[in-house]
Order: sequence, then structure tokens, then C-alpha cells
Amino acid sequence: AVITLVYRVAAATGGAPNPTLSQQVTLGVAGDSLCTVAQTVNTAACPTPLRLPVAITVPPYIVALGNTVGDVYTATVRNISTLTVTGLSLLVSPNVGFFFIGNSAEANSAGGVLTLDQPATNQAPMQPVTLALSDAFPANSLPAGGVLTATFRLGTNEQAKSGQPLTVTAQSGAGPVLACSTGRANIPTSRGNLL
Repeated sequence: AVITLVYRVAAATGGAPNPTLSQQVTLGVAGDSLCTVAQTVNTAACPTPLRLPVAITVPPYIVALGNTVGDVYTATVRNISTLTVTGLSLLVSPNVGFFFIGNSAEANSAGGVLTLDQPATNQAPMQPVTLALSDAFPANSLPAGGVLTATFRLGTNEQAKSGQPLTVTAQSGAGPVLACSTGRANIPTSRGNLL
């Protein structure tokens, strides 16, 4: 027989959010003294999208095609809920002709500069990129009332059409990841100096 218990811890240590735990107990047959226990922990937490808005700031000029150095974009996540968003990451989804510039992302909050896991090399056009806060709790989380600001560079090729949206999704957890809320901004482009 298999029994699965799902429960929430009443109090967690060090100010960590109360995780949801799942414990599975497998009992042996009559006369069999074997008993196995498997436990999983999921601390991902998402407030409603209205309580975790993602705002994207695009460059204050028309973006040129063929820019391999990239332009700076900013994503700002505000937690106006009462929950702590644990294991925060941002999924950056460039559109046609836009690509992430490797190691270009930086993030900060009220606690200062944060460490991000990010691709070290330039990515293919349209390739989604996850920017994950990689420090230990609580630095990898966004507390109630907290604000996270991340900047990153996107390059362009000749296929980047004007008015396409850039999408950034705030996520919580590390497997499974919960998509919490998404911000979008259209990017104006024009023909620049193609190399």
C-alpha cells in the first residue's frame, strides 16, 4: 500500500517561508518488514499577477538593426503581496531578430547587488533565457514589499521587426518552476549600420 501525505510546516527556521511538503510511505505486504519513505519539498510561491507586476523599460530611442553589442533593457518586479516569492528567476523571451548578450545581466534589490545564473555566451535569436537569483535564502527571494531590478542586453540582427514585444516572466521555485506574472513591452526598431 502507498500512502501520500501533503502538509504545510507551521513554522520554518531563519525566516524562510513555510514550505509545502509531500511525504510518500510505501508499506510492505503482510509479514514484510520493509517500509520506504520518500519526501519532496516545494517552496515555490506566487502571489496573483496583479500583486507581482513586471514592468519592462526599453531603450529611450529607436533600436538599430544589426547591433551585436546590444541595447540595455530593464525589468522591474514589485512584490505588493504578503507572500515571499522564493527562488525568484526571470524568463526573458526575445522576439524575432533579438538575442540575449551573454553575461550582460545584473540584478539588485534593497539588499544590494545580487548574483545571477545566466548564459555566458550570446544566445540564438528568439532563444528564451532564464536569469535566476543564485544566492541562498533570503537573497534568492523577493519579500513582501520588495523590488527587484534587473538589467540585460539584447542584440539585434536584420530580421528584428519594429513593434515586436519583449516578454519577461517572473518565476518562483527551481523544479517545478511556477510562472507568476508576465510583463510585455514593444520595441521600436529601424535600419542601422548592418555589418
